[in-house]
Amino acid sequence: GPLSKAPKHQSEKRGSRKTIFKANGDFYKGTWMNNKRHGVGVQFWKKYGLEYAGDWQNDKRHGVGTLNKYMGEWKNDLKDGKGKYYNSTISHYDGQWQKGQKCGHGKMIYPNGDIYRNWENGFAKSGNIVDTVHIKAHPIPEFMLHERDGGDVILGATLAL
Repeated sequence: GPLSKAPKHQSEKRGSRKTIFKANGDFYKGTWMNNKRHGVGVQFWKKYGLEYAGDWQNDKRHGVGTLNKYMGEWKNDLKDGKGKYYNSTISHYDGQWQKGQKCGHGKMIYPNGDIYRNWENGFAKSGNIVDTVHIKAHPIPEFMLHERDGGDVILGATLAL
């Protein structure tokens, strides 16, 4: 950079390095290749309070890693493959992801007893809503996803409880 008097090859990020800090408070500790995060490392984003620890490929999360409340597989910087997600309402999802969305077989359990299984593009396709007053499960009918010309997703059925 403009403040560095070191030869260019000495300032390149490659191999295992100590922690690299940015002026905004972000930091990365791990391995590099061709000035990109590559291999295994930990990235912290101060503004969002997020920390990712895991595999990197070409400066993107790729392989297995943990991002605060998600632990699982990554591909091209998106959740992809088998993974678990926990959120602040104590609900959790354990299942398949594709391009950052819940997709395929997986189970989302909510504190009120609702359980959703089988996902498509982040939306539940089937599951049970548990009636905690009458202790009875009500199935969610399966539905198809339809797409308009503008790209908005329209659900093919509504829930009638």
